[in-house]
Amino acid sequence: MPPSSKRSISISASPTSAYGGTKITYSGTVSHTGSGQTIRLQRKSGASWINVVSTTTTSGGAYTVKSTLSSTAGTYTFRTAAPASGSLATAFSHTVNVTSKGVNPNTPVITTTSLPDGDKGVAYSQTLTKTGGAGTWSISAGALPAGITLNSSTGALTGTPTAGGTASFTVKFTTTA
Repeated sequence: MPPSSKRSISISASPTSAYGGTKITYSGTVSHTGSGQTIRLQRKSGASWINVVSTTTTSGGAYTVKSTLSSTAGTYTFRTAAPASGSLATAFSHTVNVTSKGVNPNTPVITTTSLPDGDKGVAYSQTLTKTGGAGTWSISAGALPAGITLNSSTGALTGTPTAGGTASFTVKFTTTA
């Protein structure tokens, strides 16, 4: 016997306009539904709906799900769907539009791509460069040459190398909130 019970599902999005990469929170409730019901967040693509992420309801049919907003500027249409279950028919929410402002101009981009060689026993000083806002520098892979340190606030690599050879390392810049 096909599912027949009518139910409804609500949806809200917060925020509804943000830079790409922002986590958007979608929430709502599904009528006639307890906890554990699957809810799918869907994005409109042409004439089709694509599943983005799933969650399950909590007490009273409530749900909350997060999804990362595209970095491609534009307005995206979303809805939530509660699949048929037992005698409960599939339910779709109304749609909500979420606007991506594209890439945040304050997102840092490290612009230093290489560093000049240093010599054992000779003082070394180079400062890493980047665009965007404030934050901290760190080493994310490899290791600095012996005798060289990274100033996490300024990005300055300073010191006197104590050994010869080649060092390979990757720096990371993390913005402060």
